[in-house]
Amino acid sequence: MAKNYYYVKLIRQNYKDKSSYFEKLANELRDSLATKKAINSTFLNSAMYYLGNYNKNKNNLNYNLKTFIEELTQINTEKRFKTGIAFQALFDFSEKESKMYAESHALFNRELNDPIFQKQSYASLIVPDENAVDKKTIKLVSTTKEPLSLADIFKKNKGKVIVFDLWASWCIPCINEFPFLEKTKVKFLDKNVVFIGIGLDKDNKEKDWKNILPRSKISAKNQFRVIESSNKLISTLYKIETIPRYLVFDKDGMLVNDHFSKPSEQDFERKLLSYISAVSKK
Repeated sequence: MAKNYYYVKLIRQNYKDKSSYFEKLANELRDSLATKKAINSTFLNSAMYYLGNYNKNKNNLNYNLKTFIEELTQINTEKRFKTGIAFQALFDFSEKESKMYAESHALFNRELNDPIFQKQSYASLIVPDENAVDKKTIKLVSTTKEPLSLADIFKKNKGKVIVFDLWASWCIPCINEFPFLEKTKVKFLDKNVVFIGIGLDKDNKEKDWKNILPRSKISAKNQFRVIESSNKLISTLYKIETIPRYLVFDKDGMLVNDHFSKPSEQDFERKLLSYISAVSKK
């Protein structure tokens, strides 16, 4: 029991500051699973799920929802455990209309699904849905009051890596990141990447949102505010609970990192370059 608690405690720590602990945890967890010792269902689900998210945060460009489920199928433990972990990963994935999701769900059905799971009411929550997220319904406005949708953002920037910066005028940590982000923008002018600011200020705070840009010396280019009626939609879509928050999308508009580094962090530019390089090789 003590060892189980140790696993869960470690997986909830700060990823970037505890990488050596996580590597140790990953190895110990795999050993425990292989021998089916010192792990019960509750801790197995928690540990494996958080380790999956840790792998995403390491920025392994070949690691995604599908490879996570593929990895699960290879673990030497009871199928019911693996089904629970896979369900949580599928449930939490934002873009249930995407090709990656459809392939991941198909793999789940082939390898981990069973009649008992299908009888549960929550089984329907992970069925792929081509209309699960209609980005056209998420309305934005530019600093010049040009109306557009989230879908328009992706359409205009197809073929480029897209970095979303979700912020608000009242968020001091968000504003503190602006100088670092502007430096990166200048360095990456000739790169195949675009930086999109997404303001989450309410409609009655539009002036605050616009005025903070010149005061904080950040470019108004590609800065948009979510119309208040769409605020909940985008927050639900990308599970935005705290800001600042940075999301990275590939050239096809697929979300590839939903908790990217902050611009002030040392590895921000290096990691971003790795995504850009991966896109240019395709």
